[in-house]
Amino acid sequence: MGESEQRLPVKANGVERADFRVRATEPGPATLTVTAIGATAGDGMELKLPVHPLGVDERFARAGFVRRRAVQTLEVAADAQPETIKCKLNLSPTAGAAFLPALRYLFGYPYGCVEQTMSRFLPDVIIRRWLRKLGGRLDWLEQELDRVIRDGLQRLYNMQQEDGGWGWWQHDGSAPEMTAYVLYGLYATQEAGYKVDADVLSRAEQALARHVSESDISRANKVYALWCLSHGATNCYDDLVDAYQQRGSLSTYSRALLTLALQRAAARGYPEADRMAALSLGELKALAQTDNKGTRWTSRTAERYCWYDSDAETTAFAVQALALNDPDDPMLQPAVRWLMSTMKGNNWGSTKTSAIVMCSLSDYVRRRAEQHPPHFVAQVTLNGRQIATREYNAANAFTSGAEIEISPQMLKTGANRLEVIKSGTGDLHYAVSLDYFSRAQQVEAKEQGIQVLRQYFLLQPEEDRVEGFRYVPVELPARLRPGQQLECKLTVTAHARLYYLLVEDPIPAGCEVVPMPDRSYYYELWDYWYCAREVRDEKVAFFIRECSPGTHTFKYALRVVLPGTYHVMPPVAYGMYRPDVRGRGASKQLRVTPSAVVGPQVASRPGPLQLAWASLWQ
Repeated sequence: MGESEQRLPVKANGVERADFRVRATEPGPATLTVTAIGATAGDGMELKLPVHPLGVDERFARAGFVRRRAVQTLEVAADAQPETIKCKLNLSPTAGAAFLPALRYLFGYPYGCVEQTMSRFLPDVIIRRWLRKLGGRLDWLEQELDRVIRDGLQRLYNMQQEDGGWGWWQHDGSAPEMTAYVLYGLYATQEAGYKVDADVLSRAEQALARHVSESDISRANKVYALWCLSHGATNCYDDLVDAYQQRGSLSTYSRALLTLALQRAAARGYPEADRMAALSLGELKALAQTDNKGTRWTSRTAERYCWYDSDAETTAFAVQALALNDPDDPMLQPAVRWLMSTMKGNNWGSTKTSAIVMCSLSDYVRRRAEQHPPHFVAQVTLNGRQIATREYNAANAFTSGAEIEISPQMLKTGANRLEVIKSGTGDLHYAVSLDYFSRAQQVEAKEQGIQVLRQYFLLQPEEDRVEGFRYVPVELPARLRPGQQLECKLTVTAHARLYYLLVEDPIPAGCEVVPMPDRSYYYELWDYWYCAREVRDEKVAFFIRECSPGTHTFKYALRVVLPGTYHVMPPVAYGMYRPDVRGRGASKQLRVTPSAVVGPQVASRPGPLQLAWASLWQ
């Protein structure tokens, strides 16, 4: 838009500014090239910028098991933006091959809390171990895994608390469930042949043992900790017996973990452990539910939306207990079929659940592939037209999972019939996903258990006797000017107690986050109740380990930098481990007019609270 060239007189060692107006016409990567040509010299630079679509993100994901034929209907709305349509179909001759897309999902997850750091490499070490036993190999996994494990272990060492445990983030308090999960992962990593710092491991074992002995520990946390400690050398058998005697009050999730811990105790020869393990397994099997998708175990937690509220994890742990007792148990295959049917594209809804499912199924998948190697041809048709054919056999059972990209041009508006046909013997799992943005100039708010409201205020300087001046939030004007500072206020209303909540707020493209706002602004508005905040190029993210029912606010400051008209995508809030519980705010539009920098230019040293805040978040 406007002129593409400007002439500027620039003195030696001087700085001048040139503004060019551009408009993003379609989503995707945009490349900006700028060159400066002088009388005797020149220079240039190229900048790649992501352009995000404006609209509502529509997602469809289904998975299942193909006996002879499976059909799915893919609906493409009339207002779908064609350039944003992404459709993928994964075909896998074993559940193990279906793990491969999930491994890439874990590798590429954008955040790095304690759980996600552990989940990034935990299933990889287990899957690589049984791949090697079967003579299989994944080149990309072999090339990346050692680095990911080395970096991940170091990050976990750095995030270990003084008491030896772990919280969700580095500055979060130690929690029994997070400590247990990391310790379990360290045991598995060590068993796979990697070196784990002995001091870190010892301190973690002591911290978890202390959690078990605490009088106020919940039964769910205690059983989870005992399951973890059963993988190591810590003797916690008396506590395990006590949990067994009170098993009637445990959730199904905890009863599955109790069964696994008792099976390990029996393998070590503890008295009566084999009898208790057998009884616990029998009671667990009686809690199974079967439908047309297969067999599952529901979590049945006393408190919803918590760390243990996951049917997929409960079923995965039950499958692991069944497989340890009898690899040919007839309940196993329908339970695995149910788990594969709950796969959402390339994952099971969260990093933790995805890692747990893969770890729990690994031994069963290996044995199943050895005993029932595939020998079939899979054909895929879309709206009656054949688009892919794949052949599977024993030689490629673990590395032949196919990811088929369906071109947007192959999809029509409305209903699309996708059909997968199997000819031959063996297992065939599939997972299909369809993502696109529908067109909308204004994205409306949406509530699914969480309500999100975003407001912008102009930070207006006023005189103050102590500070000289202070910022006061006032109503936003119709048009802003470069140099002004804004307060972004997010109001999140939770209708129930939520755990491990993530709030993400996109940043207006013409603004930047102020890391330490001027003077007394942050003295009044900084809130320490959430456990972490991350500032990215395109958004600000807040992490809350426990969110009580009611209304909560999050605030941060922005500085207006560039003139233009900016569409700001909606803020979202959702459970990190229950993404079905979520809320979305409305989109916004900000207009910034060209102007000189405005606002007071105060040269002063930061106060002690500002310095403390800056030190905390560096």
